[in-house]
Amino acid sequence: MRSESSFIIALGQRITFYREKAGLTVSNLSGTTGIKTEDIIAYEKGSLSIQVEDFLKIIKALDIDSSQLMDGIRLKK
Repeated sequence: MRSESSFIIALGQRITFYREKAGLTVSNLSGTTGIKTEDIIAYEKGSLSIQVEDFLKIIKALDIDSSQLMDGIRLKK
């Protein structure tokens, strides 16, 4: 369970990094993706597991591919 939460936190940090790199606010990303602002904040904090559909919306909005977002993040066994 601990490794899963570490993964979710690391993924959230990557979302924040690429969102800021794109010059977007959470509100901008919310408007572009249709994902609630509260959910994006929770994803970025790592307090909510990201839904696959939302993951795909986010990578599309940030104009990145999934490997960029996932690069270097490992789920420990």
